[in-house]
Order: sequence, then C-alpha cells, then structure tokens
Amino acid sequence: SSQFKNVDILWKDGSKKPGFRKSGKLYLRVVSDNCRPKKLWSSLQEACSAFTDLIDWGRSQPDSVADVFHGFGVDAAWNCFVN
Repeated sequence: SSQFKNVDILWKDGSKKPGFRKSGKLYLRVVSDNCRPKKLWSSLQEACSAFTDLIDWGRSQPDSVADVFHGFGVDAAWNCFVN
C-alpha cells in the first residue's frame, strides 16, 4: 500500500492589485495515514525525485507548526514558532 493517502494539486491566487498580472502558485496538499513521524517529508521528496528540479524546495514547507513538528521534530517546530 502507498504511504500517501491523498495528494491534491491546488492553485492559490496571488496578487489581485490593479495593474498586476494575475499570479499565483501551484502547490500540493499531501495526506498520509501510515507514514511514521519525521519520515513524511523525506518520503515526499523521494517520491518527487522525477521532477525535483522543477520544485522550489526553498519555499516548500509544511503548512503549520504542528506539521513541522510531525515532519521534523520538536526542535524544528520550536524554531518555526520563534521565527
């Protein structure tokens, strides 16, 4: 069975100011039922290896402090919260 329960490809609209081109960003929402904590992020990166050069990994991150905690541990979550 797959470690990913669901993967949604979504679009978030960018600036709606007059005079600007409509912009936005494409992003993934990934849900896993059986991936161990601290493994989901590395598993996701591995699963995306075929097109990894198209992903801006510097801007890629979990959605919340709780997601950071589950993906990277308490130290990373604390740093995310403080910053």
